[in-house]
This record gives sequence, structure tokens and C-alpha cells, in this order.
Amino acid sequence: MRYQIHSNIDASALSLTSPYIPICVAGDLRYGGKLHYVVAGTIYAGGIPARLVMGKCKDYLLPLRYGEGEYQFVEIYYVESWRLKEIIKHLTQILGIDIKRQTLRLEGGECIIYCEAFVVNNETCNTRIRENEQRKWARILLAMPPHATIIVPPLAVYPLTLDNVKPCADGHAYCVAPGSSFVVGVHDIYVNMDRLYEVFSNNIELEILPAKDSFNRLYCVYTPIERKEL
Repeated sequence: MRYQIHSNIDASALSLTSPYIPICVAGDLRYGGKLHYVVAGTIYAGGIPARLVMGKCKDYLLPLRYGEGEYQFVEIYYVESWRLKEIIKHLTQILGIDIKRQTLRLEGGECIIYCEAFVVNNETCNTRIRENEQRKWARILLAMPPHATIIVPPLAVYPLTLDNVKPCADGHAYCVAPGSSFVVGVHDIYVNMDRLYEVFSNNIELEILPAKDSFNRLYCVYTPIERKEL
């Protein structure tokens, strides 16, 4: 899979009709990080690996505004517009430095989403962190096939709609089904990614696919897809 991150996208690309705004967080703002409580209570919408330059700012790991670094796992959340302002205000008070908003275009597999990121100027936090300190563990959304093994107890389970796939006959993965639309049980899990890939057999690929809820919000969901051998 290829993952890309693009900055300097016009904010008008974000939906202005929804009361919720997608935000994307990395470093210590992620689940399990020292600053995650700042975004706790929002709607989790999945995650995508993307290239980011990370810096240490007042002992916190945060994304820097410029440059292309190592792959980091970026989590996506939906927040109300007033909450977005509160998050920026809270982070500014905690860190004592200027927090910037930057609209990003995240792309993972078939899931493409525009979101608001919280970044700091490179000059403010000039220590670059090249290694992803949380590389192996990530909070993801996983579309669970009906008869697949539950890897870890989920934090929550959501009914989301996936297009163009349906459960395979044995119920252990999803099969490509153009034109179909299927409501699946999506597990919100915090998992070791190596363990995740070990669970599924060699002919099953984990792809990040777009899914939607009843409010038409977009989610990025890891989906086990069975590939037929030619």
C-alpha cells in the first residue's frame, strides 16, 4: 500500500455543512499518548500511516509544520467546531507555544480524507524524532468478518456501511462485490500491528477502505480482503 500526506490544502475542501470537523493527530496526541486526554471524548474515525516530521516540544512528541519524515500512524477524530477551538487553546496553555492548524489530505488505500492537524513551527521544536516510538501499536478500526477470530477485546463496536465488498462464503474475510453495500460490525481496537497481520492467512490482504455511518461521516477502516489466486 502507498500512503501519502499533503499539506497546504485549501480549508474550503472540508465539508462546511456538517457540525463536525475531522481532525488528525499524531505523536503524544494519539491514543495512549501523554496528551491524548485533550481529544478524548471525540468520535474516533480510524487511522492512516503517513510521513510526518516529529519533534520533542516540552517533553511532548508532536508533528512539526514542515518537511517529510518517517511513517507515523495518524489517528482521525470528528469534533464539533467549538471543541476544535478549545483543543487549540488547551494545547497552547499546556505547551506555552503557538499551536498551528493545518489542513491535510490523508490517503491510505481507497480512503481519502481531509482533516485539520495540530502542528508546531519547526523553529520552536527543532529536535527531529526519526523513529516512530509507537510503531508497533496502533488504534485502528477493523471490519470484522462474521466468523473471524477476535484478536483483542474491542474498545467499542460500530455499525458502518462498506461499499463494493461482502462477507466471503466461509465468513473469515470479505470478498470484492462491485455495486454491493453492506453494514458490518467495525471493531475499535488498540493492537500490535505485527500480531494483526499474523492473524490473517496469506491470501487475505488488509486494505484501508472508506466506510460511512448513518450521518454520512467518513471512516477509514482496515478490512481483510480475500484475494483469489489465478
